[in-house]
Amino acid sequence: MSPTGITRSPGQLRGSIIASAALGLALAIAAVVLLLVPVPRALHEQRAYAAAAECPANAGAGDCLRRVPATVTGTDSEYVHRTTVHWLSLTERDGTAHRLAMRGTGPVSSAVSPGDRVTVTYWRDAIRSVDFHGRRQSTAENPAGTYRTWSAAGLGLPGLAGLFLWCAHALRRAWRSPDPAARRGWRMRLPVMAALVIGGIGGIAPFVTPDLPAALRLTALCDAPVLVITAMVMFLLGRRASDSLAVTPRTPEREERFPGLVIGHVPYAGGGFLVAEPGQLAVTIDPDGRILRKPLPRTLFAERVRHLYLTDPVDGPQRGSRVIECRDGEQQVLIVTGKNNVPWVLGALAPEPVRTTAE
Repeated sequence: MSPTGITRSPGQLRGSIIASAALGLALAIAAVVLLLVPVPRALHEQRAYAAAAECPANAGAGDCLRRVPATVTGTDSEYVHRTTVHWLSLTERDGTAHRLAMRGTGPVSSAVSPGDRVTVTYWRDAIRSVDFHGRRQSTAENPAGTYRTWSAAGLGLPGLAGLFLWCAHALRRAWRSPDPAARRGWRMRLPVMAALVIGGIGGIAPFVTPDLPAALRLTALCDAPVLVITAMVMFLLGRRASDSLAVTPRTPEREERFPGLVIGHVPYAGGGFLVAEPGQLAVTIDPDGRILRKPLPRTLFAERVRHLYLTDPVDGPQRGSRVIECRDGEQQVLIVTGKNNVPWVLGALAPEPVRTTAE
């Protein structure tokens, strides 16, 4: 439970923990499968293609390289799944027509015109490259470098897996631990940012290195400082004695309207917007604050201001939000609003400064 006693229901937290843990485990398994199955297969095919020799005269298709002359009949491009695919159409001497997906704009597809003579290279019954006046361009069927896509996914997914597994751990600890520090939002945010950086490094490394061992080394060298820095920052933040924020109340001189809500077992809970004016604070669902106002009683006073806790019953992204812990008699109440609006709320609630401790 939080210091206010107002938290998400156990069912909601349990569901979030299970979903995060299951997704993290699934992503971790997917990463292992990718690195152990498609990546070795792609590397084996790449080595086999690189080692293939020219086919003997009149030899059929197989593991050798067979060169066949062809005539270009056209080029075109199309946008498929957020990627531009460049096509090269050509016809062999025996009349066999092909429409080849080429890698990139390339030195061939951007230079040829209908009627130009090219040479296509077959390997294992598929055209792997096209030659034109000493220039060569790979087709989408060329096995060279295909390991990069698989390994990028395999090296990038552990970061995402760690993200969801940490979310499950942080939520469980926030739910179970009596220590208020376990519920602080940075315990979720910092590891999430680190996980995204680690995932991004793993996803980029195969494309900026010459081979898989180099990609693994780069990933390890970059991930290590990210993990160390994250651990150090979390350790230092965890030593803070208090997570209360010092805020100076500001009495509104005129009516101020801004997003916010009131949470608690009180009749004026709810809203979506707050209206602050001298000596009065109200909550409403009207963005203009003109109708359906619920005035907050003068018996409500603020105890402290803090960041959002993981267990606070607030849905959706709340970047930069602050929580004002209040008390109305025996009832505990939370007011959630943006950082810049907190002084208006405090000034409208009571003339006395809020009792807070510097962060």
